[in-house]
Amino acid sequence: MAEPAATFVGRDHELRCLDEELARVRAGLPRLVVVEGPAGIGKTTLVHRFLEACGPADLLFADGDEGEQPLPYGTLTRLFSGPGGLPPRLAELGLGGPLPRPAAPGPAGEGRTPDPPTVGEERTPGPKTVGEGRTPDPTAIGEGRTPGPGTDGEGRRPEPPAVGEGRMPDPLAVGAALLDVVGERRHGEPLCLVVDDVHWADEPTLRALTFCLRRLRVDRVLAVLLLRDAAALPGPEGLLRLMAARTTRRLRLSGLRVPEVAALVSGLGAGAVSRRGLARLVEHTEGVPLHLRALLEEVPAAALDELGRPLPAPRSYALLVLAKAARCAPPARELIGAVSVLGLSCPLHLAAEVGGVAQPLQALEQAVREGVLVERSSARGPVAAFAHPLDRAAVYRALGPARRAALHARAALVAEGAQARLRHRVEAVAGPSPELAAELAELGREQARLGAFGSAAEHLKAAAELSGDPAPLAAEAVEALLLDGRVEEAARLTADLPERAHPAVRGYALGHLAMVRGHVEEARAHLVAAWERAGPPESGLAARAAQQLAMLCLVSAEGRQAARWAERARTAPGHRFSVDYNRCTLLTGLGVSGQIDAALAATADLPAPASATIAELDALLGRGMLRVCSDDLAGGLADLSGAVAACGERSVPFRMLAMAMLGQAEYRAGR
Repeated sequence: MAEPAATFVGRDHELRCLDEELARVRAGLPRLVVVEGPAGIGKTTLVHRFLEACGPADLLFADGDEGEQPLPYGTLTRLFSGPGGLPPRLAELGLGGPLPRPAAPGPAGEGRTPDPPTVGEERTPGPKTVGEGRTPDPTAIGEGRTPGPGTDGEGRRPEPPAVGEGRMPDPLAVGAALLDVVGERRHGEPLCLVVDDVHWADEPTLRALTFCLRRLRVDRVLAVLLLRDAAALPGPEGLLRLMAARTTRRLRLSGLRVPEVAALVSGLGAGAVSRRGLARLVEHTEGVPLHLRALLEEVPAAALDELGRPLPAPRSYALLVLAKAARCAPPARELIGAVSVLGLSCPLHLAAEVGGVAQPLQALEQAVREGVLVERSSARGPVAAFAHPLDRAAVYRALGPARRAALHARAALVAEGAQARLRHRVEAVAGPSPELAAELAELGREQARLGAFGSAAEHLKAAAELSGDPAPLAAEAVEALLLDGRVEEAARLTADLPERAHPAVRGYALGHLAMVRGHVEEARAHLVAAWERAGPPESGLAARAAQQLAMLCLVSAEGRQAARWAERARTAPGHRFSVDYNRCTLLTGLGVSGQIDAALAATADLPAPASATIAELDALLGRGMLRVCSDDLAGGLADLSGAVAACGERSVPFRMLAMAMLGQAEYRAGR
């Protein structure tokens, strides 16, 4: 059995289920567990982990092999690959030596061994046959049978007649022999019979295994079958019914979630990754542990937080995808490349236009047949899509820079939506573009005004890269990152500011970062310098520096100074970029300095929180604090609870401040 991974995370529910089934087995009830999930999801690792912790148990393990699927009983003989070798009951049937391949189809009597009837086929029940039409036994696995005529007294049928010389052993005879072997081991520890990759096991093994499992009665056997998708297994029919039986425990593994991936990253020593980076990693790999491990080995942890840069596929995975694409004709390959540029999925007609494909339906049909794309439907016609984000990443990376840029340029002409067209234009350029930088910056600022600071940060960073003078836009991106709670990413961007950056730009970025980290005096020095050294081109930055100084004075209980800096920020030429909590700071500063009545009078006409704008939410937060300070707890709680309920799209610092103020008000109210 494969060695388990050194770092195992999650799967607590599945491990509990396996423990429960083993407890039933120890009590004398044979059980069957089916573990399903896509390749790399961790089926084998899960079972290995369970076996390590389950206590004393006998073990038979085998795994199907795609290359040995035509070999009769190849999987079954691997159950006994340990030192003891093949049991005599099985060796007597010729399983230990070379077995003939199944004969080519032909009429009986032309050297073809007639296929034994599969479980579930019609046959005439008799005292010595393995027939249907028997009374179900609720104590057996799946659809077990009660003892009947010709049984051995424990509900087992004697083995069917032996097969003649030179012929492949009958699966029913092998199944009966396997049943005896299992019965001989039942007096010791419980037996865990594990078959991995059942979808690659040979059919004679599956028939023999089905015969054995359906006749277990009081044997202390836990059978665990691992496969990708039970619904896709072609047979045998008896095994399909057995896996679908009410008494069978089925565990379907899904991808790891963000907390589990965080534990995996930590356990692998991959470095610090933000929660946003972890969420991106989960989305990119769909939480498949095999892909997660491979990607973490190939991609630096810092790259996971660079949201503007696409993540690659693991090399081994990419080779498989590209091999499938290489089998396609040129039109299908052009279509596949165009879809990768347009996204994870797109309307077929758009991909055809971008890729220059004259007959897109035929191209899509071949790409689907080769397993590169999948077809989906929509009201607007066929949709071409990748089944997995890693498939798209593999194709997109393999396009090469020139081909990629050319396809993005075409996509910019036909993409739906202004932001999508802008994204393609950005990807199509090969160097600085002041025009694109200005468009991206304006888009980022608009998103910041709406409270979408994560998107704002990405657009501002992209604008900085395309700008001839990246530092001012990078400083704005630092602010957006901090407002979005991405402190470490903001620190890296600040450290990467060019040496020639304007002192006001550098001072503001360093000051805001120091303030978020709680270094008050360091933040004050940097922000005052930024305010004093900012010229007309840096007017927006000066307003933001004044706003940060207002907050800094407020937390230091310097009410008059806080109100003064907040007023400077509000009246500065660049105030339109300072949108987070200016009015709250101003009102709170007035309150701290003893001017509560004047401050409350200025907020008398504010709307209800649910219909307030960003600026009005800011003022509601300030008014709520003032009301609490003036012993109007009911009014203060109404303002603060309303602001908290409505501030879901505001920045992380704003939401934290609102919840902290509400918590203090509820404490004062005795709640």
